[in-house]
Amino acid sequence: MDVQVLDADYLKRLAEGDPPAAEHFASYFGELLSLKLQRRLLSSQLVDDVRQETLLRVLEILRQGGGVEHPDRFETFVNGVCNNVLRELHRSE
Repeated sequence: MDVQVLDADYLKRLAEGDPPAAEHFASYFGELLSLKLQRRLLSSQLVDDVRQETLLRVLEILRQGGGVEHPDRFETFVNGVCNNVLRELHRSE
């Protein structure tokens, strides 16, 4: 799968727990988030924690049936969730 499959069908399959969609999601977005977080966090453990928390929250939002009104902006949505997790981390420190 490539970035062009990020459409309403992809999000529906993610929400339903489709294994290939979930594997692609974790791999594709996990890599993007890791690159972003490595520039912002010193600890590799924190990078992993924030990445995993972001992916989990996105999946929970999709499974609850909300959050993404425009599938073509899904990458932006995931990035926004990551930013929120980072803010929470910085507040807790």
